[in-house]
Amino acid sequence: MISGSAGGLAPDSNSAAFAAMLQAEHDALGAFISLLQAEQEILVQGNADRLAAIAPEKSAQVDLLARLGQKRDRFLTDQNLALSAAGVETWLSRQPAIAVATRKIWHESLRRAEMARQLNISNGLLIDSRMQQNRQKLAVLQSAAGSDHVYHPNGQLGPFRSGRQIGRV
Repeated sequence: MISGSAGGLAPDSNSAAFAAMLQAEHDALGAFISLLQAEQEILVQGNADRLAAIAPEKSAQVDLLARLGQKRDRFLTDQNLALSAAGVETWLSRQPAIAVATRKIWHESLRRAEMARQLNISNGLLIDSRMQQNRQKLAVLQSAAGSDHVYHPNGQLGPFRSGRQIGRV
């Protein structure tokens, strides 16, 4: 087999492996986006219990993306290329036999990474909004507890100022 950098006719095994790794990263980004979209739907619905159910899968997907990114960086470092999108573009320009298909995958991966970034920002804002609402609700309860002694610090019901206890006639 003639090396992509030597003859330009066919990719060498390292180039094919790197192209396959870019495809794996592309696929992992797609799965991550699906999780972020599911997370967003859960946040909009206000179903916090479901968030806990997808958290391990989301964490595993983040770990996978990190490992794939590290592999990409190692490959680019070994090729004396920049650890950036420009480095991948330079590598692609040296791989005419696989550049068209792999460039399409790479550009779609960049688009997916941006989409994941935007979803993550949006989800962070939703989480912040939910936390703000919870803080406000807690402040109302604490205010009520402080003024009327409805709740003790341990969460137990206490007597009203009138001396009557809730639930008693």
